Parts: sequence; C-alpha cells; structure tokens
Amino acid sequence: MSEDKVEQVVRLVLENWQAIGVEESSDGFLHLPAAIKRRNKDGGINEVRVMLRNVTNPQRFRARTSSREWAKRLNLDLDRDADLVDVLENYELLAFAIRDADDEGFTQHAACGEDLYKLYDQQSLGELWGRYDAWVRMLHPSFAEFDGEKMWQIIARIRGRADITPLAAMPGIEQASCILLMAREACNSPNAPSWLRSSETSTPAG
Repeated sequence: MSEDKVEQVVRLVLENWQAIGVEESSDGFLHLPAAIKRRNKDGGINEVRVMLRNVTNPQRFRARTSSREWAKRLNLDLDRDADLVDVLENYELLAFAIRDADDEGFTQHAACGEDLYKLYDQQSLGELWGRYDAWVRMLHPSFAEFDGEKMWQIIARIRGRADITPLAAMPGIEQASCILLMAREACNSPNAPSWLRSSETSTPAG
C-alpha cells in the first residue's frame, strides 16, 4: 500500500524545513516565513514579510509581567478585565515571536506588545497568531504522531453528534494529529477532487 498523501506532506514538513522556507538563526532558533496582512484602499491586501520564532520560557514570563504593567497603565482591573489582560499578553508574546524577514540577525520586529498594538490592527495580527500557533505545534516532538484507533473513536463521536466538540477535549498536539488523520482520509476518499487523488507531491499553499 502506497504512503498516503498527507503523510508525505507531514514528512516533508518535519524532515525538509527548507521546503517551507524555514531558516535557522545563529543561536539555533528556527524561523517560519509569514506575513502581516492588511486591507488597502483598493480592496487588495498589502503584506509585510516577517519570520516567526518560538517564544522562549523567559520571554513567556516577561510577556506575562509586561502585559500586567501595560494593563495597569490602561487602568484595567487585573481580575475584572482578565480577558482584556490576556489579549495584551498575546500582543507581548507576538512581539517576541515576530522577526524581520530581511534581517540576517532576525531582529525583533516590534520592541514590545504595545508598539505592535500601535502598528497593526487586530484583524491582521489575529491571522498571524493562527500561523504562530500552528508553527508552535509543528515544533512539538509529538507532532503528527497518533494512536489510530483512538483517533477513529474521536471521529466516530464527531460524526455521531454532528459537531466538533469532542476535539475541544483533546490536548493541542493530539487535536492536530486527529485533524491530520481526517485530512488524510479525505484525500483518499473517492469523493475527493481528481487533482487531489492523482497528485502525490502537491503541498498546501501558505
């Protein structure tokens, strides 16, 4: 039985980072190409090319501290406005994660979350956050490894309930693996478009 198409793509991602443009900095951090997109006056999209890197543990703690200091300057209550404080923390995390694409040293694109907040709107950074989250999952050593029987049980529950809530109870890495399994089976389905069934080497755009 030939290797399925999704597993080929996953192997390509995991074993050939250059295929998706991944670069490594001198300090050993991997960087994923990305773009900050925003709508222009003509209805088109302008893009700022950037790179994304994983946030370190010290940076994660600094993001927590900085976001709370920022919240106090905005007169937010750390308990009552906890949801807004979380948003500020995500800005701080992204500030550490976003790097200049045209700089060999991968300089931080914005000095802090507050600067990032002033530079770009929520919609632009929301899309980038989704790409960063996917990148962090790809860096996990367990990415794309799964217990097939367990995953099929989850898929059966999703079908039986006609909703995707069973996915919500799964850890992030297992959730990603389950989605990969469903994508694999969709590719193998006779209902899939002919171009998808016939192409053994196609990779998703992104």
